[in-house]
Amino acid sequence: MESRSAFKKRVLLSGQSSIRASSKLTLPSDSDDVLLIILCLCDIPTVLSMSRVSKRLHNLAFSREVWFALMSDLRARNIIDYVPGQRLEDLTVARLVDLAQRTVQGPRSFSKQEASGPGFAHQIFLNPSLPADVLFSDWDGMRCWSVEGDRLFWEYEGHWSSRFSAVWYDAEVTEGGRVAMIAVAVAVVLGGSQIQKYVDIVHLDLVEGTSFSIFLYPVPLSEELLTSPLSVKICGDFALVQMGTHYHEELILLKLSTRSSRRYSMTEFNYKVLLIPGYMILLNCEKGSDNLYWELFLHVWNIDSLMTHPGQGRHEIELKAPPLIHQSIMYPPGRSSPAFFLSAHASPLRRGHYTLWLACPQTPRTTRSLATINKYDVSLQVLRSQEPSLQQLSSETYDLPGTWFVADSRISYSGHVLRQNSAGAHRICWLTSQNKSKQSGIDDKCLEEARIHECPTIELQPFEMHGDVQLSGYGGTLTFWREKRIAIEFYE
Repeated sequence: MESRSAFKKRVLLSGQSSIRASSKLTLPSDSDDVLLIILCLCDIPTVLSMSRVSKRLHNLAFSREVWFALMSDLRARNIIDYVPGQRLEDLTVARLVDLAQRTVQGPRSFSKQEASGPGFAHQIFLNPSLPADVLFSDWDGMRCWSVEGDRLFWEYEGHWSSRFSAVWYDAEVTEGGRVAMIAVAVAVVLGGSQIQKYVDIVHLDLVEGTSFSIFLYPVPLSEELLTSPLSVKICGDFALVQMGTHYHEELILLKLSTRSSRRYSMTEFNYKVLLIPGYMILLNCEKGSDNLYWELFLHVWNIDSLMTHPGQGRHEIELKAPPLIHQSIMYPPGRSSPAFFLSAHASPLRRGHYTLWLACPQTPRTTRSLATINKYDVSLQVLRSQEPSLQQLSSETYDLPGTWFVADSRISYSGHVLRQNSAGAHRICWLTSQNKSKQSGIDDKCLEEARIHECPTIELQPFEMHGDVQLSGYGGTLTFWREKRIAIEFYE
């Protein structure tokens, strides 16, 4: 007797055959324009699926109109890396498809061993007067450097006549690349040893070079937080301020449209936090109940619910609002609290989806340098449900060469990791997904029984290190300081 699974598979196959057959019979010959309009409104996976239905749909799916529409959508969402001056309008179908593949999978030269190292597609050198990023800050303020024109494009002037320092910033490009929303953390010297800190949300027109402040928030500082580090993140209508010491930490949520704020006191000090549209993701670490394992907790909150959660107005409250998602992840035994890193990227394949990477370097009872990397899909399909969903896609343990360590926020969407050792040498490691198990965490014999994977790695040319080295979230573009200039390298 035919099994239920076999029957289901047969029905699906017969249904697909019927669809193919009916599509050949019912589609009129003059409907190509209508089909092109439909395909231009689809996402990449849907277009690829439609291309397998018939030869006619394959030809339509791989027309220039369709792939120009697909890549224009990714460009509007600030997802693709392409060389300054390059125009999507000038690219052939093959080049557009190649750009999509590099965005999703990373550069081809990152995924194979070559004696000459990764292949350059393009290299740009900028010549600012100070070691800097394309958008960078120093004691005097903050500047934006034009990559295409190699010139100073914009400078943050602030609101103060006294001395100030732009101590941290975060930026989000919106409106199809025409606007950058910048959150600037500023320390202002009021006189003597008095310092007041602010978070300034700035709207920067990337076409005209003009800017204006939409929200200036004076950070409330107690005596113990006066000299504490301050960092900011921005995403959509919200910004997040982090500050604190080893004894006291705070999170401040800002809602830009209403110019409102909410302060939260953190009881855990070993945590990572990031924003995706409308939601806050927090990962913290606690000792397990058996006192042998560390346990990581992944939480997802709706930010609007945190902004309206009952509290004491401008005074801090503990972060006790129930999260929409709460998931625990076991960690191997160790003497000290583990290091862990969290990064998220919008999916170029499906709107409303984010890929979340969780990296946990291990301290096992072995000479091997291991790290557990979990990959998740976060779905924000609010039209179907008011709550996001979290699905674990893979959990892998990797043997990482030498003394390499994972750097924060440097796991790209495609799973490429920028790694550095104490001598300053860099490698790109590719986290190939080989284990499709969706089970969370690892068992108590993970070090002896877990399957260990070796990462394909490639060597990068030596950098002159002055500050950060950045790996873009898509496409594998590197930005770093070399020979008193900023180098931006695009790879094939």
